[in-house]
Amino acid sequence: MQSRYFLSQFFTDPVSTLTMPVCIAYGKDWLCPTYPATSEGWAIVQMLCDSHQLDAAAQDPRVLVLPLVFDPTPLPQQVIDTYISWGATTGMSLGALLSKLATIEPVFGHSL
Repeated sequence: MQSRYFLSQFFTDPVSTLTMPVCIAYGKDWLCPTYPATSEGWAIVQMLCDSHQLDAAAQDPRVLVLPLVFDPTPLPQQVIDTYISWGATTGMSLGALLSKLATIEPVFGHSL
C-alpha cells in the first residue's frame, strides 16, 4: 500500500446522506482536508492504495490520479482550476500546491 493523492468528485451517500469522495472505492484510510461545497464538487483526497487500485482509479472519469508529491510534473489544469481561489497557479507541481494549501489549511501538510 502506498499513500497517493487524487482529485475526486464527490457524491451524496444515500444511506448516511454524507458527502463522500468517489475515489474511496479504490483505496482505504482516506483523508480529505476540505470538502467541496456540493456533492458534484471536486477536492484533493489522500488515501492508501495498491497498484491495482491505482490502475482502476485511473480509468474512472470522476477520479484523477495525481503525480507523486516529489514529481516536478505540472498538475492538470482541472486541479489548478479547483484550487485557484486558494492560490494555485498553472505549472505548479503537487508538492508546490500542497505546500501552498498547507498555509491556509494545515491538514494539507499531514501525510498518511
